[in-house]
Amino acid sequence: MKKILIIAAVIALFASGLVFAVGSVSSVDTSLSASSATTGTSVVLTATSTASSEDVSNTQIQIIKDSGPGDFSVSDPSGGSYTTTVTTSGTSKTFTFTAGSAGTYTYHVTDTWSGGSKSSTTETMEFVAPSSLSVSGSASAVTVAQGQSTSLTVNVQNSQASNILTSYSLTYATSNLSITGDPTSSSGTTVNAGTTKSLAWTITHSSCFTGTKTVVFGLGDNTNAHTLTITGNSSCTTTTTNTTTSSSSGGGAASNTTTNATVTKESQSFSSVGGTPLTLKFTKITNGVTEIELTTLFNKNSVQMSVADGTKPSAGDPVSTGAVYKYIEITKINAVDSDFSLIKIRFKVPKTWITTNNIDSLKVSLYRYSSGWDKLVTTRTSSDSTYYYYEAISPGFSTFSIAGEAAPSVPANATTPTPTPTGTPETGNATETPSTGTSSGTVNAPSVPTGSTDANVMVGVVVLVLAVLFGIVYHFFLTKPKKYNYAPGKK
Repeated sequence: MKKILIIAAVIALFASGLVFAVGSVSSVDTSLSASSATTGTSVVLTATSTASSEDVSNTQIQIIKDSGPGDFSVSDPSGGSYTTTVTTSGTSKTFTFTAGSAGTYTYHVTDTWSGGSKSSTTETMEFVAPSSLSVSGSASAVTVAQGQSTSLTVNVQNSQASNILTSYSLTYATSNLSITGDPTSSSGTTVNAGTTKSLAWTITHSSCFTGTKTVVFGLGDNTNAHTLTITGNSSCTTTTTNTTTSSSSGGGAASNTTTNATVTKESQSFSSVGGTPLTLKFTKITNGVTEIELTTLFNKNSVQMSVADGTKPSAGDPVSTGAVYKYIEITKINAVDSDFSLIKIRFKVPKTWITTNNIDSLKVSLYRYSSGWDKLVTTRTSSDSTYYYYEAISPGFSTFSIAGEAAPSVPANATTPTPTPTGTPETGNATETPSTGTSSGTVNAPSVPTGSTDANVMVGVVVLVLAVLFGIVYHFFLTKPKKYNYAPGKK
């Protein structure tokens, strides 16, 4: 019997050791990014779990709603829970959630593992309707022609006794309007109790449209907290058409109608990956631009690039001697110049224009207007039977011009001079100067090729150094008498 008791005690101690070896979660603590938020706004909860004596593997960490007027949805993690290892130094996980119904919610976080479970204390979160924040805008309707801008200011007032976290967004027709100023969206911004938060934007009618476009401000899950209606142009002209008709009333002549459409503006939309070059090709515009190569610093979506015929700025032409081939307007939507690490513009110029205007084809440049004309580094890349092709790197987008400098004029009776050897008189009846003696009392020194003087000096220095070294070696080693060792009995 005693042996059985001893064996049972050993088994009990061994089992308790196994239970102890599994470990346990000793505490679960939580914290919130805000205690009050508008419905539709995501709140982040951070849960920190700590193991007692050793790490606890395969632990499920889950957020659980205790009470509230409706359900709240967890967007991160997608399943609403984590399975992970809780360490003795603490393991933190975040839960992003929101609610669709206003009211007070209680919740807790529970850790569950093979040896048991541990829960945090019950916490409280308040969701309020977006209407609890007062929203007003500086304008509700404006008329803006292409190229013009208007301002929009939205004020969000919090008359509550506590700070409120809210999300907002500004939606608009990105193909016709461009907006700068404050961010056009936020997943969470805090409006302090008893204060008003102001958001301001500049809205530009960038691409011509007729009728109206709306800019809508949404707050929380209220998708229409304020609306601005923008009326555009009365009409838009994007092409010019030239029609020529010829006909004859008799014989076999037939009517012939030719239509030539010239596009005055061409646009390309794109999304980019940061650091990866992309090339936009322009095949319809006739102002010379053929391609724009771009590299953005980071990912960009729904960017629109437009190339249009431009007009001469008030600063005048960029060249004083020469001619301007074209003025160009290059604009962008949903991007700023600082978004790009490379902007390379490629264009072509007809050879007939070069010849007619007496332009040096190697001195054609792209100029950018920014409070004055800046000449961009331009390279002629190739040519064919009709065009010269060029490319230039630009720091941004603006008004551009393609201009060439006049070729140097050559007199009609001018002849190309025959090169004269160095040291030989240019007169036709002169005779070669002899290498010795004098002619007319002077002696011509032999000419030295350019760059040979420095080389001769270096060679002389090297020879001198070698001579000194040889003298030292000769004096101390070669001129000393030889020493002989004599041994008894030997000569």
